[in-house]
Amino acid sequence: MRYYILKENSRISNKPVLAGISKYIDVFRVKKSEIQFIDKNPAAVHLIDQDRYDFVDFISDPVPLISGQMKDILDDLEIKNVFYKPV
Repeated sequence: MRYYILKENSRISNKPVLAGISKYIDVFRVKKSEIQFIDKNPAAVHLIDQDRYDFVDFISDPVPLISGQMKDILDDLEIKNVFYKPV
């Protein structure tokens, strides 16, 4: 089996910045892979100055986030061992 690293493109300088994500997602538990303690309900998180950002498929910080298109790709590949929380 092959494994791949999913890493944010460091050349993207205008990625979205999420305002107050720690109110909705326990960043500590995500980084410790304690997914069972994270609420699966959708969370509404606001973006700061969203007009000036490039929307990418993967953001790694403060928590790993993927776009809807990336989730569709993972679903099409039938990847079942990934935790998703709509944000």
